[in-house]
Amino acid sequence: LGASGDLSPLSHLSLPLIGLGEVEYKGELYESTELLNKFNLKALKLGSKEGLALINGTQYMLASFVNSVLHSYNLSKLADHISSVSIDSYNCNLQPFSPH
Repeated sequence: LGASGDLSPLSHLSLPLIGLGEVEYKGELYESTELLNKFNLKALKLGSKEGLALINGTQYMLASFVNSVLHSYNLSKLADHISSVSIDSYNCNLQPFSPH
């Protein structure tokens, strides 16, 4: 086993995905199967090496990537708003934005 110290916590985080363990939802503890049923979700049936993939840290890298993508969407939206306000405030020529 690895010596990084993250195997046990990551294992506990992965348990609800397979329908085991407990989950905190809105400040209360529930059995994971109870919440899976509440939201009409099914527990995962893990295949070969998928359990290892859940506990070896790659899901953190994926979560970090998804977080970065979401931030980039927010930055892009802000850039659009800022450029729109700038074009309006500087009374720029709008001809380049013509659909023709």
